[in-house]
Amino acid sequence: MARYLFALERMHTEPDESNEANDYITDALVQAENAVMFEPANDFDQLRVKADILFCDLDSTPPTRHVLAFFADLVRLTGDKPSPSFNAERWLSRFVRCGGEWVVKAGTPWIMWPEDGRCDDLLAELKARGGKPAVMNLIRSLAAKEA
Repeated sequence: MARYLFALERMHTEPDESNEANDYITDALVQAENAVMFEPANDFDQLRVKADILFCDLDSTPPTRHVLAFFADLVRLTGDKPSPSFNAERWLSRFVRCGGEWVVKAGTPWIMWPEDGRCDDLLAELKARGGKPAVMNLIRSLAAKEA
């Protein structure tokens, strides 16, 4: 975090004397942003810094890996509960419609998906919304009803 704040300060205070110096500072800032995004946030203040990094340029889309790192922290800091917007039944239904399948082996639920990319957004949603425990519990329940 300190490295990011230092690089951000330099970017805003250094004179723009050369493209080379500006490129160096920009590269340092990007590296520091990456380091912050992959270091787990300890509290909501640190999570806020991650949000500041993600959304500092409203004209660009943040990297998916940064968005997922942000949501992983958000889920963890809110007690590993799924988002109120997440619905396990709706998610699993769409997952199956997109070619995904589930099975329970030796009491452990498994999900499988095709490699054609149709489930990629759903898998990202599962991670970002903290829905995996709810989906695994639903699969256990469905398998018990089928037995």
